Amino acid sequence: MRLLVQEKLGFLTVLGGGPATVDGFFAIAGCESPTDLSDRGCNGKHSYYHVHLEGWTAGYPHIWNQIQQEYPDTAPQNLGGMGYSGLSGMYIPREVIESAYDQEGMVLQFYRAHNTSKSNPSKYFDDINALNAETLKTCGETRLMDSQAMSVYARVTNDWDGVDNSSGTLVGKCFLGYFWFAPSCRANPLECYTYITAGPGYGYEHTMQKATWYNMPMAVAVAKLWSDYTTLPMQVKSSFYWWQPDPTFLSWGRLDASRILFPPQDRSAQRRGIYLTSDEDVPIEKYASIDLQALAPTVYKLLKALNIDMIVVNKLMSDRMDTGDSAEDVACRWLKANQDIWESWMPDETKCFPQFGLYNEHTQQFVEDRTDPAGLTCRACDSGFYSNRIKDGRGITHVCMPCAPGTTQPSGASLQCDPCPTGEYQDEFGSTSCKRCGQGKYQDTKGQSQCKVCPVSTTTLGLGSASVLECGCEAGSINIANEGQEAVCTRCIEGLSCPFSSSLDALKTGEAPLGEHYQPALKEGFYSFMDSPLEVFQCIEKTFCPGGIPQVCNGGRLGTICAECPPGETWASDQCMACDGLTTFLWWSATALLLVACTGSYYVLEPKFQAIATARQALDMSLGLSFTWLQTVAIIGLMTVEWPSSVSGPISFGKFLVLDLDTFSFSCFGGERALLRYILKVLIFPMAIAWMIAIYFLSKCLPRAWQWKTAQSVNTIGVIMQASFATMSTIALESMMCYVHPNGSYSLVKFSSVTCGGSEQMGMIVAGVFLLFVFVIGFLVVVTCATIALPSWSARQMKSRIQCFNFLIKRFRLDKWWFGIPLILRGPLMSLVVTCATDYPAVQVCMNSLILSIYTAIQATARPWKVPLLNWMDLFTSILLVQITLMSGLGIRSETQGFSNIYSASLLLLLVCAIVVMCSAVAVALVFEFFGQEAKDSSILRVLESCSDGLGAKLLVIAHGLSDKELKLQQALDTMNSHDLSHLETCLDLIGSELLSDTGMKRGGMRLHSSSLSRIEISQVATKLPAEIVTAGPSDRHDPVDSNQDIAPGTLKLEDILTGVDNSEPIDLKVLIRADL
Repeated sequence: MRLLVQEKLGFLTVLGGGPATVDGFFAIAGCESPTDLSDRGCNGKHSYYHVHLEGWTAGYPHIWNQIQQEYPDTAPQNLGGMGYSGLSGMYIPREVIESAYDQEGMVLQFYRAHNTSKSNPSKYFDDINALNAETLKTCGETRLMDSQAMSVYARVTNDWDGVDNSSGTLVGKCFLGYFWFAPSCRANPLECYTYITAGPGYGYEHTMQKATWYNMPMAVAVAKLWSDYTTLPMQVKSSFYWWQPDPTFLSWGRLDASRILFPPQDRSAQRRGIYLTSDEDVPIEKYASIDLQALAPTVYKLLKALNIDMIVVNKLMSDRMDTGDSAEDVACRWLKANQDIWESWMPDETKCFPQFGLYNEHTQQFVEDRTDPAGLTCRACDSGFYSNRIKDGRGITHVCMPCAPGTTQPSGASLQCDPCPTGEYQDEFGSTSCKRCGQGKYQDTKGQSQCKVCPVSTTTLGLGSASVLECGCEAGSINIANEGQEAVCTRCIEGLSCPFSSSLDALKTGEAPLGEHYQPALKEGFYSFMDSPLEVFQCIEKTFCPGGIPQVCNGGRLGTICAECPPGETWASDQCMACDGLTTFLWWSATALLLVACTGSYYVLEPKFQAIATARQALDMSLGLSFTWLQTVAIIGLMTVEWPSSVSGPISFGKFLVLDLDTFSFSCFGGERALLRYILKVLIFPMAIAWMIAIYFLSKCLPRAWQWKTAQSVNTIGVIMQASFATMSTIALESMMCYVHPNGSYSLVKFSSVTCGGSEQMGMIVAGVFLLFVFVIGFLVVVTCATIALPSWSARQMKSRIQCFNFLIKRFRLDKWWFGIPLILRGPLMSLVVTCATDYPAVQVCMNSLILSIYTAIQATARPWKVPLLNWMDLFTSILLVQITLMSGLGIRSETQGFSNIYSASLLLLLVCAIVVMCSAVAVALVFEFFGQEAKDSSILRVLESCSDGLGAKLLVIAHGLSDKELKLQQALDTMNSHDLSHLETCLDLIGSELLSDTGMKRGGMRLHSSSLSRIEISQVATKLPAEIVTAGPSDRHDPVDSNQDIAPGTLKLEDILTGVDNSEPIDLKVLIRADL
């Protein structure tokens, strides 16, 4: 077999170790150590042994079945018998057979010829004396001592004399220490012929049963050694136990030993232990690995066709024993001499097995027919091909065909091509793999040559999509079709997060088929209803609306955009909580406190006007200015921008200054209706003014000393209106401050539950317009007219009117009395910007920055405040307010968020520090003033500014110097530049209005605004200075420091006059007059 496989089929063969049948079983099953009885290593998935010959399956049925069950993937295949069977039994040499037949015609191959009642077969054999006892085993070493076997023997044959029970254990009876004699010759052992077996006594009990039952005169003995067994039948005429195929007794011409024939096998009797019939011929079989047919189909076919007779096997074994040649040489001689036998075993070269196909060795190509068989062989089909069965005139064979489009075959040697799985396709012949469908395509059917295109506006997440359901809407779009229907995509509006494959169902349920990363959801700060989830509203506060699935609010809030708490509850600690009596009481108390504060302001506010502010007045200014700054911050906080987290809390709290009261449980006092709460806020101002007017008239019923003065009352109301002007304008505009939702509808910024254009907003607008026109615009018109008229009133000494509007001018220098108008306009203008550009944060930031910048420029130029410290602090905080406004428009990104948080928090901290420093400085000055230390008081309030000390003496020196240059004064003025002339005009106006009480230079309004003097007028004023200023005499001109020492009693001193002048001006007097004139 090995020679045919190597030389005729062209395969390389290797012999494995282990001759036993069981070893072959385990080797072909893929076991790594098949001859190791303790561990055969059967853990492999592949077999490296493919063929096993001459196995005795019948001898090991349990092992064969065990391997088939435990290793089904690698268990060997039984390809049938070798052509001969395994035989065993009683054999007689040819010489004895022929002698008996020649002399008596006795056929010793038949068991009946051995019956002593009919014949005497013993005379043709040697008796027991021919055996040397040293070559035999004693009875104790044989199966004669097997109690169970002997019990069966006695029961079957009833030959109790042939067994011995003297020791208490039933064993076979031993004769002469080495033999067991059959009953037919037991009386005369010399009439027994010898029967020799090997091992422990192969077939011993079977032979005993047959000898007794068929009256055969046998003396059974067991050879001591294997060599004794192989030589005794050659030396002594005897019968012996043998099996075939086996070369042991084929040498020396003893080839024709024949087996004694007994009745045909009775399997049922043998299963009961009765062996009176022939032993079964054991099939001798051939085996192949489970993958041999796929790997080497020609070898498989040759092995299956192999069929050798026992005679041929015996001849081959005899030839080798006779010649001593190797098994390969003996087999080669036989193959050459018997070609007609083995050629029938060889497979047809063109008869290809499954997984193989016809291959032309000359063209090196697979062919599809065998019309011309020259050069044709069978070869395993390549990858991309499959083995196709065909039938022609020569029978059945297989050819390799390329895989059709839509199918592939990656491994080769295959019977069919595999269809491309879903999600893949193949548009070419003979392919080894499928192609994945591209993005935007899918394939839901196996074995296709093209992919299907996703519906319009949809795509796939990646490659290889296997269903139209994987065609999802692109990121930023959402599928509005019902589940299972073809997708219909629509763009997601602001407030919706729509990753790939978003759908309405996933948005409503919060469960996306592709996982949480593909879950559509409302963003934080947005809201929609479950029945219309794409109609998105923007919540005014992000914390109110958590996002996610529609119609969900935080903290128990409810309403269209989570704008309200349930009736009887208020928002506190990030949740709706029930209103309690304490909250309502506090609001009533706050209302009462407001009225008390308004009343008390009449007595607290100082109506007296002074050119130089006292420490108390400076404190009043500081507190008012601080309130104005905080109001401005609150208005900035109304802008619809996203503030850095570090300042969002303080800015929200500051909204209280513009009466954003909902943060402070105002609903517990004003009710849950937004309209009612708004009307209550609007009425705060009319109520306060009405209260003040009522108190004024009620005071007329009191004694004269307790009655409220008209001018002071009007001034107090003006102070209240001025302080709340920005707040009033903001509240008035709240009713018109709408922002747009992503779905196109509008809501009020401060009352997001109110829809713009609805009846509730109309009611708010009525209230807001009333407040705007009557109190905001009305007050602005009144103060503007008063500001314009104040110089005229001052010139005409209309003191009562001036006192009514003292709140407009008392904080400012006399020449900057008008600064109250830009100060009160700043807040309303910023609120108006927020109202007009609610949905345009960039416009809000730009315009409010512009308004603040213009105010800062005006303030820096005018420096209007009486107290120089306030000028510096107002300028500094104005710059901070501009920075805070600009900070809101940074469009915070992740990489700048840290800087934005720190910077914006720092700005607010600086603003607070400015307020603290200003108020502290003024408070210290107030303490010094209280203890009469006015010098220290002035040094604090006049920081970085000059004082009047010594200025009078220097002014007298300059006046005397000018009197000497009267003729050249005009020429000197002509040489001065316009900038210096402008400053000189300011100085002379101040001198004329403050120092020359009786001069004819006083004009209408000289005390409240600057006049424009020509060079001639300046020189006239200058020449009159010496005459108007009283001095001690010419000697004092040379000692200006002591120029005021000898002034007559009752005469106005220059130092006293200068002390009453605004402390911002001495620098101009000292520098310009002295340097230029």
